[in-house]
This record gives sequence, structure tokens and C-alpha cells, in this order.
Amino acid sequence: MIRKIVFLVLVCFTAIGFAQGYEYPVIKDIVTDNAVVFSAEEAASLREKLTNFETETTTQLVVLTISSLNGQTIEDFANKTFNKNKLGQEKEDNGILILFSSFDREVRIEVGYGLEPYITDIVAK
Repeated sequence: MIRKIVFLVLVCFTAIGFAQGYEYPVIKDIVTDNAVVFSAEEAASLREKLTNFETETTTQLVVLTISSLNGQTIEDFANKTFNKNKLGQEKEDNGILILFSSFDREVRIEVGYGLEPYITDIVAK
């Protein structure tokens, strides 16, 4: 019984240490295509549309593609990436992250608190 408890404690500490040490992507562009999902033309067109949207509304909408979630949930990965990159205007908290994981075939829309009255968690899901 003691061996089982020790084993479970070690597994928990290993999982916590792995999650804390993970480096989430730094978003340097409004379209960050790390999984190479878009052609150059598609990425350029999307970049132009998103830049125009931000200019017209002040809402920063960012698209990020990744190869894999590395065993994490897409909700946690999107939330931590969103927070690390501080998307949207600081005082407005009006950023939107659209995350696509190609290997996991999952998509998540993460919304800043300033936009939650307009894009609720139910709508984003």
C-alpha cells in the first residue's frame, strides 16, 4: 500500500513539474503557422484580413497553429498561451486566440475577458 502511495505522489510531482516547465509558443505575428497548415498566399490573405479587423475594431484576433498539444488539453494550452502572450489591448483585454492543433485535430477559441459579453464560452466552444 505504501508503495502505491509513493508511486502516485511521484507521478503527480512529475506531471506538475512537466506542466510548469513547458514553454508555450511566443506569438510574434497575427498569423503564426507553426504547423504549416496554410500556404504562403493563404497566410498572407488571412494576415491582411485580421490586420484590417484589428484596425477597424481594436480587437486583436490571432491565429496559431501547432503540431501537437503534447498530451495537454487544448483548453489549458490555449489559456496559457493566451495569457503568456497578453493578447489584446491591456486595458480592454480584447484579444481572441484561435488555436489549431493539427495532430490532435482540435480547435479552441480563447477569448479575453473584455469580449466575453459578446463571445461567451458557449459560443466559443
